[in-house]
Amino acid sequence: MKIETELAIVVAHDQNLGIGKDGRLPWHLSQDLKHFREITTRSYDSNFQNGVIMGRKTWLSLPDVVRPLPDRLNCVLCRSQQSEIVENDHVLVANSFSEAIAKLISKSCPRIFVIGGGEIFKLAIDDSSINLLYVTAVEGDFNCDTFFPEYRLRFEETDSVETQREGDIQFRFSNFRRKGSKA
Repeated sequence: MKIETELAIVVAHDQNLGIGKDGRLPWHLSQDLKHFREITTRSYDSNFQNGVIMGRKTWLSLPDVVRPLPDRLNCVLCRSQQSEIVENDHVLVANSFSEAIAKLISKSCPRIFVIGGGEIFKLAIDDSSINLLYVTAVEGDFNCDTFFPEYRLRFEETDSVETQREGDIQFRFSNFRRKGSKA
């Protein structure tokens, strides 16, 4: 029996849906980074890696030591056919959101996660095949210049954990499902 590929978004945002400032995360939460890695690497089929979709700016913002993200098949969206990003066994390049999904499905990725940035998140929120959201809600206003689209009218919270604290920052992990979806 073939398991259908799970398509989801993983995001951390502040109280104003801010996700970035000057091309970087506006906070450093080691618990959130660990949570992100656990979600995006945990596979339903140990024979295949999960896939992650990101924009070129997000790709370039990753530290060299984690680029490509290990234990995941990375797919980078680039508008231009001429990209400085080179495809290999761990990295794919796509020119559209639908092409990125198709490439990762063709590689038998059991789970595909959209991980940013702002423009890519807008495409994902509008795509009805994306039914799950893994959200880290960071308390406070971090004066961001990049934002996650409003999602609470289309998605409903299914579960969450108690608010946690790391340093001066409080945050909470929550899961959401697209309203009306069966998955």
